Amino acid sequence: MSLAMTEPVAQLRLFAGPVDATFVPGSDQALGAWCYAGAALPDLDGDSPLPDEPFDHPDEVVADFKMICALANTMLDEFVVTLNTRHCVDYDKRFWRIALMPSLIDILSFAWYRYREVMRFLDRPGKAPVHVLACPTEMEIDLRDYRDVFATTHGDPDYSAWVTAVILDGVAGDDARHITIERMAIPAGPIRRTAVKAVKKTTRQSVRDALRSRYFAIGTLANEFSLGLKVRSIIAEMTLAALLRFKPRRSSPDWPAVEPYNGSQPPQTFIDAARKIVAASLPSSVTSRFEELDRAARLHRYKPGRVRVLTSAFMFDDAQSMEVAHGVLAGEVLVAMQHGGPTGVMAAMQLSPETEFRFHRYITWGWSSHPNYPGQFLALPSPQLSGLARARRDPNGPIIFVSSCVRLLAGRLSFEGDIFNRNYAHREKFSFFAGLDEIARNKIAYRPYPAQPSSIPDAEIMRDRYPDMPVVGGNFHDALMGARGVVMESPGSTFYQAMAANIPVIAYWNEDAFHMTPEAKRIFDKFRAAGVVYGDGATAADHLALVIDDIEGWWQQPEIQSAREEFCETYARVSRFWWVDWIKTLWRL
Repeated sequence: MSLAMTEPVAQLRLFAGPVDATFVPGSDQALGAWCYAGAALPDLDGDSPLPDEPFDHPDEVVADFKMICALANTMLDEFVVTLNTRHCVDYDKRFWRIALMPSLIDILSFAWYRYREVMRFLDRPGKAPVHVLACPTEMEIDLRDYRDVFATTHGDPDYSAWVTAVILDGVAGDDARHITIERMAIPAGPIRRTAVKAVKKTTRQSVRDALRSRYFAIGTLANEFSLGLKVRSIIAEMTLAALLRFKPRRSSPDWPAVEPYNGSQPPQTFIDAARKIVAASLPSSVTSRFEELDRAARLHRYKPGRVRVLTSAFMFDDAQSMEVAHGVLAGEVLVAMQHGGPTGVMAAMQLSPETEFRFHRYITWGWSSHPNYPGQFLALPSPQLSGLARARRDPNGPIIFVSSCVRLLAGRLSFEGDIFNRNYAHREKFSFFAGLDEIARNKIAYRPYPAQPSSIPDAEIMRDRYPDMPVVGGNFHDALMGARGVVMESPGSTFYQAMAANIPVIAYWNEDAFHMTPEAKRIFDKFRAAGVVYGDGATAADHLALVIDDIEGWWQQPEIQSAREEFCETYARVSRFWWVDWIKTLWRL
């Protein structure tokens, strides 16, 4: 009698952290694109050069984010008790929503993204053994405030590796998964602000902050595109803040209620891992430094019924965030203001739904509701876009290709071009430029996205491919206002600026990566029908070649202008006397 011989099952080697010199392409696998941060990228011209997303469809992202929002609210309720007890205070949930929720929602979303990546590999067909290279689960995390949390989840691969290691420890107990874990080298030093390279304020930023009203901020350096806009914003903020001092003081209105959640619950394995991750990642602004910040904030004088209008920038300043939270406790009215274009367009935007939309009111650039997230929205003209509407000069400049950021370390459950976009973005960019003849390409100048941590080096790649292509640097506002047209690969802020200023646009992007609400999709479908927006770079290049000699004449066609006007009225509203609408609306609060 003979024994049957079986072939040994090959064990897959999976990097659950940054790849190193031992990584063998084609044999070893990386858990996610973030594993390539700081290492040589795979061939970006290949069919699938970076690992696939852990989601099959954008609707999964929307559903998962609602689930994570529900978990964040459950944890917030727990932290209200825990942190009040720890600090011997009795602050209500509104206070802790301001002080803690931005960090909580980012950490939980980030952890869920890593969890989905892990389970994509462990639940794959075949169940072959997996030898996982992961970092230790014990690591010092030293984050000071939400700015650190934001920067770490956006750009620190060591933090991503640690979060993944904690999750792997939670799921590795199931022997059926055939996991063996080998610990990689411990990253040098703790994860803290120095690791995420926080940028020191420039003199311009310091001056802007010194002149900004404590109670009124309609803009930030990110959306004040010229010196003129900065000066006008400062004057408008100071004037509106002074006028609202005379506004009748009414009782503070209620905050929008948190809607009941009846969807799927996250697995207990994830919840257990998430609690460990959150506990270790809480910023010191709500733990060891809380008493210092709280004591300083209590020294300010607060005026019940007074309106405070702010952009989300205050959340990145721990002292100001604490002051705003105390103002709300004292009965001040907190009104958030839209600071970026896609907030009302995308089906999921991570920061706003559980922070800004939950404040007393939220000022939008024209839209009055969101199908996925409740809020008390005030549709008003955008001050900055209103300034751009009259700023365009004679279009003598080149056609500008405006690049977007492609992050390797995606960790947000939002449609900002991170999910479903990394392989698409560079493939279609190469297709776009390959589809232009030399004459057309010579009429284009390239605007690279400013370098970001753990992102694809866009400027370097394009410089290597097209060394003679002009690069737009310096003041982008001046270049944009003089451009003959713009080409875009995302519906980001520049799209809204171009629409407000009536600058010709040809754009293409992946609809899954920028998954829109039904109302927004209806308007963007009109842009697609009119030849403004495309689904791939090659077709966009073909259209640009057809209209490049008279792009302004093409842009002025009635169907394009009609779609542009509808878009602006809903998502980029402008008014020469925008401040009149603002005063009337805020006076009634």
